Amino acid sequence: MAGVFLAGAAGLTVAYLLAVQRLSLASSLLALGFVFAMTLLGKLVGLSMARVRLLSLRRSVLRRLSAPEVPHV
Repeated sequence: MAGVFLAGAAGLTVAYLLAVQRLSLASSLLALGFVFAMTLLGKLVGLSMARVRLLSLRRSVLRRLSAPEVPHV
C-alpha cells in the first residue's frame, strides 16, 4: 500500500508544482514532507489491512478446528 500512496502523492506533488510554477526551497521541502507523510500513511493502512486479514484467518481456522469431527465410513 505504501507504493500506491507514494505514487499518488508524487503525482499530486508534480501536479501542484506544475500548477504553481514556482519552485523554491520551502515548496520543495513541503512537497518532500508531504510525499514522506503519505508513504507512512500508506504503510500504516497496509499494516492495518494485514492485521484484519490475519484476525479473520485466525477465526476461520479456530472455527474449523473446533467443529465436531464426522467419522469416516
